[in-house]
Amino acid sequence: MSYDIPIIKTDRDILLRAREHFNAQDYRAAAVYAGSALEAKLRNICERKKLLVRYVKDPRRLPSDELWKAVLGTENSICYVSAQVKIDIEAVRKIILNPLSHAGASSITKAEVDAAIKAVEGLSFT
Repeated sequence: MSYDIPIIKTDRDILLRAREHFNAQDYRAAAVYAGSALEAKLRNICERKKLLVRYVKDPRRLPSDELWKAVLGTENSICYVSAQVKIDIEAVRKIILNPLSHAGASSITKAEVDAAIKAVEGLSFT
């Protein structure tokens, strides 16, 4: 009898996939992977710090906006990122990471995707 063995992928694995797609000039896929890595990092910090977020039956349906607001301390006034990290993530989150998963997304540039991946790579928590 054989059993399926789940493979756990970390946000680091996802970022490696983002970089692979970036190097293959598939910028849309690279940005989507960067967005997934951002969400994974945000979920991890919310869980580790026990930050309050709205309950949803399927956690994948919780918008990254709500995770980001929890990390920024909207509810408890404790911000878990530096001012520079906040600026870096805000810049790419609004321009690239969220709109790409929707139909009719605007075109993106190589520089924008590279900035998004770098911002997510640099995302650390205090």
